[in-house]
Amino acid sequence: MVDRHLRPHGIVGVLVLAAATGTLLACTRTGHVVTAIPAPTPTPSMAVEAPAADGGIAPVSISHPSPGAKDAFRKCQVGDIGGAGMYSFDLITGMGQVPSARDVYHYVPMTGREPELENDGPAWVVQFHGEFPMLKIAETWTDPVCIATADSFGFYAVGVTRQNASDITTTPEPPPIPPDRTLPPLVP
Repeated sequence: MVDRHLRPHGIVGVLVLAAATGTLLACTRTGHVVTAIPAPTPTPSMAVEAPAADGGIAPVSISHPSPGAKDAFRKCQVGDIGGAGMYSFDLITGMGQVPSARDVYHYVPMTGREPELENDGPAWVVQFHGEFPMLKIAETWTDPVCIATADSFGFYAVGVTRQNASDITTTPEPPPIPPDRTLPPLVP
């Protein structure tokens, strides 16, 4: 989302703003900047996939992932999809496409205050087990979750976190409603 109140100064400010927002720019002959925000491009991960035979979430195949699962692997840095994998498949305890992002709370312990999950579109959920270094914020997260929706993707700290420099740990608040369903494990 672009903050319409940003006022870049000079060409450097305009280029920084364009790079940060993914905005396409063009200059008129009078020097005015014209912006065009690209429309969201549908990704394969947001095509609703068929449920399992029992009506639950279909398991994901490591060797034959659907286009959506492959996109979720890439976004969540799993495996060796395109050489971008940071986390191995054996660290995943469950994964699947939840038909509505609003239902993610049934599968993983979320607080209910995650605005990214307030939509009816599908969400891919990858549940990890173990300790994961979050290098950019100098923390280690235990059993994190990666969630990808049409608008966003990222990791969520649903287990204990530790600040690497001070060794201070934080336990997340309990969810208002504990999960009552499980994500299927990966299949070969």
